[in-house]
Amino acid sequence: MNTRIRVVEVFPVSCTLPRPVGDGQGLQPVRQTALVRVTAGNGQYGWGEGGGPVPGAYLLRRNASRLVGMDVRETDLIHARLVAMRLPRGTIGAVDMALWDLKGKLTGLSVAQLLGGARRMRVPAYASLHNYSDTPDLSDEMAALVTDARKRGFRGLKLKIGGRSIKEDVHYLAVARDAGGDDFDLMADANQTYEMADAVRVGRVLEELRYAWFEEPLGRHDVAGYAALRQKLDVPIAGGEGATSATDVAALLRERAVDITQPDVAGVGGITEARLLPQLAALWGAAPTWHVWNSPLIQVATLHVLANQAPWRGHSMLPGAAPLEVTTMPNPMREAVLIGAPTIEEDGCLPVPTGPGLGVEVNLDVLRQYAIDV
Repeated sequence: MNTRIRVVEVFPVSCTLPRPVGDGQGLQPVRQTALVRVTAGNGQYGWGEGGGPVPGAYLLRRNASRLVGMDVRETDLIHARLVAMRLPRGTIGAVDMALWDLKGKLTGLSVAQLLGGARRMRVPAYASLHNYSDTPDLSDEMAALVTDARKRGFRGLKLKIGGRSIKEDVHYLAVARDAGGDDFDLMADANQTYEMADAVRVGRVLEELRYAWFEEPLGRHDVAGYAALRQKLDVPIAGGEGATSATDVAALLRERAVDITQPDVAGVGGITEARLLPQLAALWGAAPTWHVWNSPLIQVATLHVLANQAPWRGHSMLPGAAPLEVTTMPNPMREAVLIGAPTIEEDGCLPVPTGPGLGVEVNLDVLRQYAIDV
């Protein structure tokens, strides 16, 4: 069986949304990503996702030949070469993800099994919004989005703040709590839009409204600020979605800057590096979970990582599994690109695919429909 890389292909895609929506930093009318297919000499292939069309897809096309001939099963060695090629970390993550998918197909094992085994076959999930739009008053839209998430089966939801005045955002936080009810988990993501004083003001409101965490309230490089904010608030602080390696996550943990780590599986360079991060977080007493946004294949890869990941509170009688972030805002490309993608079920969980590799396939017709030139 020829298990050496024969070809690496990249498919940059873009989709115009039905309406521009966004976070505290602004509204976005489009979604872009890049998917990667790695094919072995025997014709088997694996899929990955990560990075953007520019410069990631462009640079990978120029350098993919440097991977040809390497054994697809030797993911650590290939990852080291990718890092040495100085590709964007998300692009490295896409190639690495494709290799794990392919390695699973070659061995007949799922990615969760390759990681050491699935501790669970169902992972709890929460809905994730880009709830800002050009509507002057977002109250009705917010209530409808929360109600819809509950009807779909989600037991929790994360909404965006920081894009309007504190008074207005505080109102929306209360609207979400009223719509969700007391038995519904809520989280708030500020996307780095606050200074310290405002972060404290909003954090105290989140405590009163019983929000589960406060995500990225400050600029992500203000590690000292995060550590100081943790001392001022009781609501757990989450961060780290912009981490590009274990080193970045370690810096947050070393300074006791966050309660919850949230790197992105592709953004840190793929499963090869991501598999190390839950244990790293746990060693520092933090709860590890993951960032996922509008990225269908990254979501499935993260589902496998969470299936293998140890519980948040391993010594407790109620240990709890870390939740999966699931985007619920409309995106035609995201909703159509995967074949066999798991969906939320009545118990608020997503089933872990059991097929070889990631356990899903990519619809090439959809990729061609949304393809862009770079």
